[in-house]
Amino acid sequence: MKKDTEKLNNIPIAKVANLLDIDISSKKVVKCFKGHGEKTPSLSFQLNKNFFNCFSCQISGGPINLVKEFYNCSFIEACSWLENRFFNSTNTISNNFESPKYQSKILEEDFFEADSEVYEWLIQNTTLSQETIAYFKSRGITEKTLNDFKIKDIQNPYFILNEAKNRWGLDRVIKCGLWKYKNYKYMPVWWHHVILFPFFDIQDRITYIQGRFLNHEYRWMNLSGVKSTIFNARIFNNLKFSDNVVITEGLTDTLSLYQRGINAIGIMGASNFKIEYVDILKNYEILVAPDNDPAGEMFYKKIEKLFEVHKSIRKVVIPSQFNDVNDALKGKSSE
Repeated sequence: MKKDTEKLNNIPIAKVANLLDIDISSKKVVKCFKGHGEKTPSLSFQLNKNFFNCFSCQISGGPINLVKEFYNCSFIEACSWLENRFFNSTNTISNNFESPKYQSKILEEDFFEADSEVYEWLIQNTTLSQETIAYFKSRGITEKTLNDFKIKDIQNPYFILNEAKNRWGLDRVIKCGLWKYKNYKYMPVWWHHVILFPFFDIQDRITYIQGRFLNHEYRWMNLSGVKSTIFNARIFNNLKFSDNVVITEGLTDTLSLYQRGINAIGIMGASNFKIEYVDILKNYEILVAPDNDPAGEMFYKKIEKLFEVHKSIRKVVIPSQFNDVNDALKGKSSE
């Protein structure tokens, strides 16, 4: 059935945001549901234009795209979600409709794919600057830990990303998220001094790279159109069933716990916790260490919901004067 996209995109975006529990009633700019970690709110809604935009992760659009980005689902699924909630026969939410976030299989046609060969070439051809080492030292992270995780940085990303384009071709670097098409031109996804966090799978292949800008109003910058995976998935090679695993909301939190010999993985926000992760994790004792903010509470609640038919999970409660695990472990108060 062909979706009436014009009709769906004319639904007041404020009503859609309300159903998604995005509170825009009193603020012009709120924290983005993508969970990319910035402390400054970056998600804005232009109600007169029925439009949303995040100036950090650069997602934008109308009601359809808001649902699509929120649930990491396909265009068709987002349209179905809106139709069931706004245009069914009783004009109420259908109790029989299964939201995309709880489906065991999400269609992939609207997303690009990871390209381990390109990502590994990039990490092999970048270094770790003293400025980045100093930044992590201020967060309590040692140079040894950075080397263990093969964390690198690029002071001027354009040159090496242009080299990647010349080596692998424009089509391939777009499909793996290192380049994007915006404002009628092609451009690299990173344009400022950026730290690179490679995500390794259990086969020790890189399946994602998260960017984090240094000294810039934007902080976390995702690959374009590629879904993030589990940060530090390599620990599963050395775990026994029933071992403790801590799920954190931040990459630096994961590094902090790793330094203390604690099994930890990182997920970049609630919307990036995939249903298939439950099958990977259900045989371990799961603890969730969210940030001390509303987004962190949502992070915990969504994971708890996905595990509820399998097992109970536990929440790591961080003292209120700290923002997150990293702050607590190094004793830095948010006050």
